[in-house]
This record gives sequence, structure tokens and C-alpha cells, in this order.
Amino acid sequence: MLEAMLMARKAASGGAGTGFALLAGGSVSGAAILSTKKFAFDTQVVTAGSTLLLARRYFAGAGNAALGIFQGSYPSTNSGDKYTWTTDAVVSATALSAGRSYLGACGSSLFGYFAGGWAGSGNGVATNNKYNYNTNAVNPSSTLSQARYAMMATSSPDRGIFASGYTNTLVTTVDALTFSTDSFAPGTALPPGARAYGAAASSGAVGYFTGGLGSGNLTYANTVKYTIATDATSTGAALSQARKELAGCGNSANAVFAGGDASSGAYVNRTDLYTYAGDTCVQSTNLADPTTGMAACASTPTIV
Repeated sequence: MLEAMLMARKAASGGAGTGFALLAGGSVSGAAILSTKKFAFDTQVVTAGSTLLLARRYFAGAGNAALGIFQGSYPSTNSGDKYTWTTDAVVSATALSAGRSYLGACGSSLFGYFAGGWAGSGNGVATNNKYNYNTNAVNPSSTLSQARYAMMATSSPDRGIFASGYTNTLVTTVDALTFSTDSFAPGTALPPGARAYGAAASSGAVGYFTGGLGSGNLTYANTVKYTIATDATSTGAALSQARKELAGCGNSANAVFAGGDASSGAYVNRTDLYTYAGDTCVQSTNLADPTTGMAACASTPTIV
């Protein structure tokens, strides 16, 4: 029976490739946690990963085919964890230039970019740190056009998109980072309007920006497809449940969006599997605990 269930899940995923999404940390019952969960793209089975070195929530992750880097935590922690996919080993990563939470992260196969965030006070920062996966060096990169936090971020092999966020109000700003020059240019605002606290994943060519909090304290379920090379937007499939503070990442066939807060502390344990071919988004395997504020990174990213 288990085998039949797993085969059915694989069929529903549209032939997802191998690899997993690491769903790291987060907040359970209002407290930061150390644990990680591995969501297998092909079977949609969730298993335990290695624990982080520090309990983290409202932070960010970026990585390549070898490792994932996780940085920050609420309110303004300045430390990082490095997770190696093949061994599940977790060691300290080089810290960023300053502590922050609610930052955005994405990257190329060589570098991760950790931008914006909340430094414990004020309306967010514009700082952007460039993390070298090979040497673990952290250096400054071009700053965002607007200081803010609670952005959504994802990338193609050539460009990263840092979208929307919060200052003292919700904003529509989109910054597009060209990796080869470390330079930002304006991107296209996401419809239907300003939002923050959402999640994003990439097929390699198209970014999928979903969920979040909009004006009037409205939580979103809608997904915006963003063609990264041209900055064109279009409508994608909606989540199975509107929520904010969810985590997301993807491989070449599918994205997973996990956890979140449906309404003022109503944490959720569901995951949604988004299949790029056909634009479908369906509820998938539930997590053991309702969790918000996780960070996610794929072991088979589309940036390679």
C-alpha cells in the first residue's frame, strides 16, 4: 500500500527529479527551533534532516548543488549554518556583515546573495552580502534600491529577483541583480499590489512568487510568475491555502511551499507542491508540527 501511495505521489508531481527541499528551522508555538526537514521532490515524503547549530526563525537560505547556507534569525542574529547535501553535515558558516532577520536570499552556482532584512530596529536595511560557496568569504555587494525587509527572492543562473517587502509600509519595489556585474536594475512590480512575508522559487527561467501579506492584513494565496530574463509577469496557480511567512524553493520540475501563518498566529503544517508544467499547485504532505518562519533551499537547484 505504501508503494502504491508513493507511486501516486510521484505521478502527481509530474515526474519530479531527484533531490530534496531542506525546510530549516522556523517557529513552532512561538519558539525558534533547531530541526530541519527533507521534502523529497519525487515521492513527497518528509524525513528528518540534521539539526542546525542555532535555533532560527524568520531567516533565509541560498545554495548550490553541493550545499546550502542559512543566515540570520529573529530579531537580529549574526551567524550562519552551512549544510552539505551529501552528508547532512552542519557546520558554522561565515557570518554576514551585520545581524538581521527577514532577509531575502538567492544566488548563482558560485555565490549566494543575502539582501535587506530587519536589524532589530528601524524600517529595514539595504545591505547586500555576497557569500562565496567555495571559500566561505563574505563581501559587500551592490545595495538594494530601497531598504526593506520581508522580501521574496529567487534567481535564474544569471539574475536574482528581490521583490516587494516592508519598510514602515508595504512596498512594491522589485530589484533585479545581474550576477556577472553585481549591479541592480529596476524590475517589474508584482500584481495585484504591495505585499510582504511571501515565498519564492525558480524553475531556472521563471520565478514563482506566492503567498504573503497584503494591505488590510489580507493573506495572499495567489502566485505571480516572473520571467527572470525579461521581467515579464503572468498569473500562476494559487496555493491551497492563503498564508504568510511560508518557505519555498524548487528544482527543475517542481517547487514546494511549506508552513506559514494563515492569520495572526494560526500556524499551518501543510505543504503545497507546484508543478511548472501545466501550472498546478496542490496540497502535499503535512509537516509534523504547524511551523512558520522557516527557510528553504533545494539540494538540486535550478541555478547549476
